[in-house]
Amino acid sequence: MEELFHQNQTEIKKKLREKIRAQIRTFSPEEKARSDARIFRAVLSLPLYQRAKVIFVYVSLDWEIDTHALIKEALSSGKTVAVPKCLPGGRMEVYRLKDFHQLKAQMLGILEPEEGADKIAEERLELALIPCLSCTRDGIRLGQGGGYYDRFLAGTPWIDKVALCRESLLSKNLPCEEYDVRMDAVLTETAFLRRKEQS
Repeated sequence: MEELFHQNQTEIKKKLREKIRAQIRTFSPEEKARSDARIFRAVLSLPLYQRAKVIFVYVSLDWEIDTHALIKEALSSGKTVAVPKCLPGGRMEVYRLKDFHQLKAQMLGILEPEEGADKIAEERLELALIPCLSCTRDGIRLGQGGGYYDRFLAGTPWIDKVALCRESLLSKNLPCEEYDVRMDAVLTETAFLRRKEQS
């Protein structure tokens, strides 16, 4: 019964991902740029961001909420920026990013730190800005399906986990399995949505 439930959830997630990716493809460059700019400003105004000395943030792909401007701003303001590197077996490590020249396109065009980058101890991370395809208002996140972020975040419970999500991609409900790590908050263009038990 448990295996059947897992199969059903997996199939539902697969169909949702296809639907949301199709929706993302309808966004015009202008719509995306406006949304990115508003979310960028929203992140900068967050007390969580302002207080954090070490932030963990994804390096965005073209279709994701842009983080390149945010990373540059964080570096210029003296914050330590940690970015992910995906490893075999669904594992993830974090490395310090001092300059975009340290990044190299890997599988699927994902920019990751090159060999020789400094690894950062997970214990130093204070705030994590996490990508998603969609999120619910109470922090259930739908990612790409690789499980990298869920595995990593399950082992770092002290980090404030904030998903960046476009308002138009918020979902009322999403499947949530035992291994899915809930976000502490979701940030959109217009709202900072804390989980109720967190407030």
